[in-house]
Parts: sequence; C-alpha cells; structure tokens
Amino acid sequence: MKGFLGLSLASLASASPVLFDSTVAQDAAPIYAAENAKTIQDNYIVVFKKHVTEKHAADHHSWVQDIHLNTQDAKTELRKRSQTPMVDDIFGGLKHTYNIAGSLLGYSGHFDEDVLEQIRRHPDVEYVEKDQEMHTLSHHDSETEKNAPWGLARISHRDALSFGTFNKYLYSEDGGEGVDVYVIDTGTNVDHVDFEGRASWGKTIPQGDADEDGNGHGTHCSGTVAGKKYGVAKKAHVKAVKVLRSNGSGSMSDVVKGVEYAAEAHQEQVALAKEGKARKGFKGSAANMSLGGGKSPILDQAVNAAVDAGIHFAVAAGNDNADSCNYSPAAAKNAVTVGASTLADERAYFSNYGTCNDIFAPGLNIQSTWIGSKYAVNTISGTSMASPHIAGLLAYLLSLQPSKDSAYAVADITPKKLKANLISIATEGALTDVPSNTQNILAWNGGGKSNYTDIIEEGSYKVGSVEEDETISIDFGKIEDDISIDAKKLGEFTKSMSHRIEDEVADELKEFFRGLRDARPRQFTLSESSEDMAANRYKYTREELKQYFNRICLPEKDRVYDITTIPKDADKLAFLTLLQKHQLVSIPWENLTQHYSWHRVVNVKPAHLFRKIVLNDQGTGRGGYCMEANSLWHYVLVSLGFDVYIAGARIYSGTEEGGYGGWTHMVNLVTIAGVKYLLDGGFGPQEATQPLPLKVGNVQPQIPPAQSRLVYEPIPQMRDQSQRVWIYQHRYDEGAEWKTMYCFTELEFLPSDIEGMNFAPWLSKQTFFTHKLVCVRFTTSEESDPGREGMERIGGLGSGEGEIDGSLTLNQDVLRWRRRGEKVLDWKFKNEDERVGALAKYFGITLKPEDREAIDGTASAINPARATGDGE
Repeated sequence: MKGFLGLSLASLASASPVLFDSTVAQDAAPIYAAENAKTIQDNYIVVFKKHVTEKHAADHHSWVQDIHLNTQDAKTELRKRSQTPMVDDIFGGLKHTYNIAGSLLGYSGHFDEDVLEQIRRHPDVEYVEKDQEMHTLSHHDSETEKNAPWGLARISHRDALSFGTFNKYLYSEDGGEGVDVYVIDTGTNVDHVDFEGRASWGKTIPQGDADEDGNGHGTHCSGTVAGKKYGVAKKAHVKAVKVLRSNGSGSMSDVVKGVEYAAEAHQEQVALAKEGKARKGFKGSAANMSLGGGKSPILDQAVNAAVDAGIHFAVAAGNDNADSCNYSPAAAKNAVTVGASTLADERAYFSNYGTCNDIFAPGLNIQSTWIGSKYAVNTISGTSMASPHIAGLLAYLLSLQPSKDSAYAVADITPKKLKANLISIATEGALTDVPSNTQNILAWNGGGKSNYTDIIEEGSYKVGSVEEDETISIDFGKIEDDISIDAKKLGEFTKSMSHRIEDEVADELKEFFRGLRDARPRQFTLSESSEDMAANRYKYTREELKQYFNRICLPEKDRVYDITTIPKDADKLAFLTLLQKHQLVSIPWENLTQHYSWHRVVNVKPAHLFRKIVLNDQGTGRGGYCMEANSLWHYVLVSLGFDVYIAGARIYSGTEEGGYGGWTHMVNLVTIAGVKYLLDGGFGPQEATQPLPLKVGNVQPQIPPAQSRLVYEPIPQMRDQSQRVWIYQHRYDEGAEWKTMYCFTELEFLPSDIEGMNFAPWLSKQTFFTHKLVCVRFTTSEESDPGREGMERIGGLGSGEGEIDGSLTLNQDVLRWRRRGEKVLDWKFKNEDERVGALAKYFGITLKPEDREAIDGTASAINPARATGDGE
C-alpha cells in the first residue's frame, strides 16, 4: 500500500491523465493513461466507486479472479483443439489489492481484453488506469558533471576511460553532505570560489605562521576532496589544518599535533551531535594527509589513534617508487594508504607500492584549486593528489547514510568497516605495472548511485586483464617470425587458429598484434626477427601513410610508400626534403594540450599521435611539441623504409652553468648513401628547414636570409673534454652572430627513452611549456600577405606549394609573422576569443568548446579584465 501511495496517487495528481474516448462504451468505466508515460502492456489499475465497501470489494476480487481463470481455461482448450497452434500471452490475473485508509479501494492486474471489458462494465468500477513504468523524480540519485577532471571521471567508471567518458563524473548530488574533512597539509585557500563557502580555517600548528596557504599543496588537495568542480564530495565541509609551512616542509611534532587537533575536533562534534547541539545533518568526519617521510612509529600511532577516535583517514603512499611500508604515515595500518594511477590505467611511475598499499586512485596530472586568487587552478602530480580522491570518497560514502539526528539514523559506520567496504567495491585488475605484492584495485564511487547499501552490494568488478605469468610461443605457419606473447587470453585465441595461415591472414594478424602492443605495451612482448620489424619498431600501414600524406598536403604525384623503390640516392634525399617542407608547413609545433585540455596528458605513443595529429579527433589542424611531432615523423620515416633512428638532444638555455640542460629534446637522424642527416620538426622557428648533413663547416639556408649549421665540439659541462657532440646553430643573416640552439649525440635513443624524457617538458614547472602557450608553423612564398581582417592562405594548410620563406609564431598572447627577415604581422590579443580565432585562421586549429573552457582560470588564459587593469 505504501508503494501505491507514493507512485500511483502521485501519477494521478501530476502525470496529466488522458481519457481515451474511443475506449468508452455505454455503461463502461473509462480508461485513463498518463500523458507521455510508458505504459505496461495489458496491465491495469482499477478504482472502485465510493459506495463500495471492503466486503463488496473482496467479493469483486473473487469474481475477477474467477472470470480471469475461466477465460484462460477456455483459451487453453481452444489451443488444444486447433490444428494450428495459437499464440496467446499468458495473463497473470489479479496482482495487488488496495485499501488506503478506507478512502481508496481498488486492485491491479494483468488482464486480457475480454476480462478488461467485463471489469469496465461492472457497476462497482469508477475507472481504469493503464499501469505505467515509474522512475524517481529526484535528480539527486545520479548527476553527471561534464568537463570534469579525468581523475573524477575515472573513479566513477568501471572500465578505462574513453572519448565518451574521460571528462564525465557520475555522482550523487548530496555526496559529502554533513561530513567534515580535515585536510592536514599547508593550509587551504578557504576563499576559493570552488568551495562555495564550505571551507573554513581549523588550526595553524607551526608557531608564527599565518592562517593562509602560502604553498598551494593543501589547497589543491582540498579542491580534490570537496570542490564544486574539482571535488569528489561536492557538499563536504573542508577544515584547514596547517602543519607544514609555505615551503612545503615542517616538523613531525607539528604534524602529530595537527592529527591530534583533528581527532579532538571530531570528538567534539560527535559529543554535540549526541546532545542535539551539532549542526543539523552531521554525519561524521574524514581526513586527508598527503605528506610523509621516513618510517615513524609516533606518526603511525597518531594516525591509528585518530582512526580509533572515529575519523576516516586517507594517507599518501609516497612518491619514491619504493615499498610504502618503509614510509609514514603510509604504514599506518588503520588508515587507507593510497597509490597513484595514470589516465592510461598504469601505476604512476613514481608511486610507492607494497603490502601497505590499500588502493589506487588518480594521481598524475591532476587539476584542482590553487592559491593566488579565488579562481586559481593548477595541475600537479603525486600520490598527494591520489590520497584526496580517497578522502573525498570516504566523505562521499559516509554522507550517503542518514544523519545522526535523523529518525532513520543507523549505527555509525566505523572507519574499519568503511575501509573494508571501500576496498570491497573497488575495480580489480584495472592497472598495469603493479607489483605482485600490491593490491591492484582502483577506487570506485558507485557510478552515481545515491544509496550506500546499493553501492556496497554492487561488490567488486574485475577488469578482463591479461595474465603475465605464462609465456606462450606460437608458430603461425607462413609467419616466419617467432612471436612470444605474455598472455593466456591471447594464447587461447591463437591456439584455435590453423597452422596453415594464408599470406593475407598473416598480414592481418601482424596488424592485430601491432594494435595490441600499442594499446597494452606493458602486457605484451613481441619478438619479431624479420628485417621490416627491426628493433620491434611500430609501423604505420599503407592506408595510414596515405592519410598522413593527405594531412601534410603532399601531391599524389609526389607520393612514395616504399623508399626502396627509388633507385637513386639523390632522389631519396629530394623526397625526404619535400616531406620535411610539407610537415613543417602543415603540422604546427604547439603545446595546446597542456593548456586547452581537461586531461593535459601528452602521450607520445604512435597510435595516439596518429589519432591526434593525422586523424584530428581532438579538433582539426592539431600538431604537437618536440616529442610529439618528431615521434610521429620517426614512425612515418620507419614505415616508409628510411634508415632512421632517434637521438636525444640537450637544449641550450644559457641559464645553467655551461648553458645546456638535460635530455629534453629529440631529433631524427636519417642515413642516405652513407651520410647522416639531421631532421627536426619540433623545435620552432629556428629549426633547420631541410635535411642538414652531419658535416662540419656545412652552412645551409634556413628561412632566407637566415642560415643554419652544425659544429662538432665538446660542451662546457663535460668533465671529459675529449668527448665531442654535434651542436646545432642558427643565425638570422650572413653577418649575424651564430646562436647555439641545442646539442645532440649520434647515440641511438629508444622510444621508451623518449617516453621517459617526455615527462620533463610535459610536467615540469621549470619548463616554459607548462606556463606559456606556443604555436608555430612555417609559411611558403605562395601564401598571401596577412591582413588581420582577412588573410587568405594560398599555401600552408592548403597546397603547401612554394618555398619556405617565413614562420608564424603565436607566443602566449602575441601572434607574429616574419617573412624573409621582416615582420609582416604583430598582433597582441585582447581576449581568449581573439587567440582562439587566430589559431583557427592562421594555423587551421579548431578547438572543441569543452577544450576551450579548460584554460579558464589558469595562468596561461588571457584575462581581459586583467589586461585593462580592472581585474584582481
């Protein structure tokens, strides 16, 4: 009866019932159906007239069931007699009877047309309503935050993120309501708009320190816990507990004191709640501690005691790629110790591991709130970023129980129980590169469900992972290469195949393996000895090369898919020169992913680079910075059959002793007729615009009148000055001074080296890539002079005809075009719209609306208010 009152009466009152006139016969009760409702076929609700008593209703129920059974029996007998089997639904008859406080009597059931007509003609029946599907009207059950940080999206989806889910966070709107979260860190920017007034200052422990976050670390963690946009538990209350100074360090005694403060503050709230004096709806407390050091019994004991006092505690595992049991508070057994995962579902390369780890959460390239203004955001990485995902999730789950002052209050969920539940619902086997002594589970928030019990009953989810403990060697007949695959699942697939595989099947299978290798590089090892797969290097297919040629506007008449078909070495060099020109003109050197993107992940794997730059699934006209553009070019050259390998390079900055930094750049070295050539498509307007032979004293034209050359000598930082390296230099005209750009060696670097090198320009706060937005492409003599109001490109992203004679450079908020040493365009943008428009007009780059929004509030955004002096 309760269910009927909550649903059917509500439908009568609000669902706009419609009378079906065609069904009204003389002396027959009308049939209603709610407008825009999804009715349930042959299911009806019958309402009695007011004069019907309970006894009359009972008699009517018996009558209905009798005529229903008689009708069903008659149909059964008719079916038996028919030579052609009749297909009739089996009708269930009477389902429910209703008596709501004596004011509403009726019943419901599953009836055929004959029974329904008799019911409608019965004098006791007021009306009949078609039964319908019902759903909760509350939008609290499941919300979706669009353009969410990838970390939030990941913990709300079971499977790896895709283009449809990477920025969608599924959550309960009331998540975090009534829960206090103590962020024990550097403090919190409590005035940040993302906290909506839900952040307050709790306690400053270091003596003499101000009640503010001068570092940003604590604010970032707090935003991940409870921010409106960046937070897991969007209704939780943040309590700032400052135990570290603005330089990010502090004393163990201060940290322990901060833990004590949080425990005492929580106990005070519990006591007030028991007396009915706490704020309405208080449900408990959680805490986050994204800090740590060496093993400390006192810190572990302090955290364990705070958990015993009732606080649900999350702590970071540590960033040393080592056993977390050797660090505190990561070793505190009562807390939830959190390791870091990546967007690619890997254990982050820095994350600690081991038996003390309880769970993983996103921790690489996490965007959240920051200091400096109430709108500031920043993107940083570490297990420090993973832990607040779990602290927020503890608060989120805790909030889905009735409050302590509710009539429906249940026994407290103890930290021990919630920790066990959190682990029990996690996604198993989601990550790669997790040691065998470490739980491979990734946090999950219930996918938007708002009922705690429903989430817990969902249980764990195991990703279809490939086991790595068994090596299987398979002979594929006409495939001459022995392929060693660390995968049972793949083994089962291949065992079923015939050993007499035709040539075309073998080719398809090779492509299949290449795709698998690129998708799951840590789970598959392929060893192929044939010459065309030397060094196990990825190769693009002929169709993909065709798409690449289309992307760089290479004319059909000039296309070659196999360099070995060109007999003359001079023609091979000419083809390589033509490729370089079209690449530099058509594919911009840019770092937009680090600014116009919610995920900000710079991926240098070949399949991803092809999708991003060639297929343009993130928009049109995209390019990449050095590691991206030169990596794509490397795989293209390998696929075409060139003798090419990667070399590492050190950028010359002049800011360090000796002037050279670490390995933060890459180039390609191509050998033709015994001569090595430097090819660089990812350095910017000073890079060589044609293959540059590794010959001392060779001066080559760049953008006229500029020139480029290589010298061969040691660099100042080398202790052994007998070692020499190649140094690339550039000058703007024949009379100008040579300027050093970078140095490189002839030692071959592997793609895995580039993946490691990529972290510096991608994530380091010391590189300009993370602070400034840049975009460069070269222009040709066939391109018309610009007028900011109407530049019509003849070459460039169109035909690519003509010789390179200039470069377009967008540097943060300024666009400049230099042609033959002269500046022909100098445009300072006033706002974001102008910059986005310039990217489309001059570079052919069209950004999606959600990517445009990702830059809002960051340091690289163009703030019109600030530009006019009216902003903060």
